Amino acid sequence: ICAVLAAVTEVIRSQGGKETETEYFAALMTTLEVVESEESQAAVAYLLNLVMKRVPAPVLKSKFSDTTKAFMDVMSKQASSDTSSALRWILSCLATLLRKQDVSVWSYPSTLQAYHGLLSFTVHSKPKVRKAAQQGVCSILRGSDFLFSDDALSHHPATVTTAKFCIKEIEQAGGEALWSFT
Repeated sequence: ICAVLAAVTEVIRSQGGKETETEYFAALMTTLEVVESEESQAAVAYLLNLVMKRVPAPVLKSKFSDTTKAFMDVMSKQASSDTSSALRWILSCLATLLRKQDVSVWSYPSTLQAYHGLLSFTVHSKPKVRKAAQQGVCSILRGSDFLFSDDALSHHPATVTTAKFCIKEIEQAGGEALWSFT
């Protein structure tokens, strides 16, 4: 982690940067796409998880598509990996990214696909991955920025999708759903 942070800081400084959260976000996203070892990927994902919480929402909104794609790529590569550190930090990053989006973005199929990606890890075999995904889903459903606006919705647009997913998982595990959503 320290080696990655030092390298990213050096790149930012060499380009005359002021070491802002946005600069770290950009540099770490570029690094995430080029690192190959799982250990380095985990370090970058950890640092991204820290910095993304401080990146201004307009930046995360404008980079939503590219950032989501990069996270989904890492998630698909890491899904069946023996180690899970990068995966759990990427799940947390994806949740942060989704929480910062406007309500209108939730009508796009790509947003729901990313959310379903996060949701699917709530039943992962590894406890730390499961916990990261579950915390991410909860943070999105309860803490998305648009839920705190003056004209806030009564519930998150992904609530019904989440309920349907849970019912399907219960039924597949041998339980019966006591109610259904149409």
